[in-house]
Amino acid sequence: MNVDEKIQKPKFNKIHDTVVNRLIPELYNYLTQKDELNVIVRTPVALAIVKLLKNLPTESMNEQLPKLLLNLCQILKSRNKKLVIVLVIL
Repeated sequence: MNVDEKIQKPKFNKIHDTVVNRLIPELYNYLTQKDELNVIVRTPVALAIVKLLKNLPTESMNEQLPKLLLNLCQILKSRNKKLVIVLVIL
């Protein structure tokens, strides 16, 4: 292991931990809010979570993905047609 790898690994771990333990939970909280003002924004937030998950290691993605899929299913079951249309378009 050279010097660059020794420096890169701790940085990667710190970024990974921040994304998994701070950023994604905040996005999930926003995604699950039942506020009428942010109903339309929830779908793009779900898309952002998917894009983040795709860049994580496979084990982290597999851990987070079921929760996201359940939330997306709830959105699709919604009677709010605007929300479902936005999800289908994305």
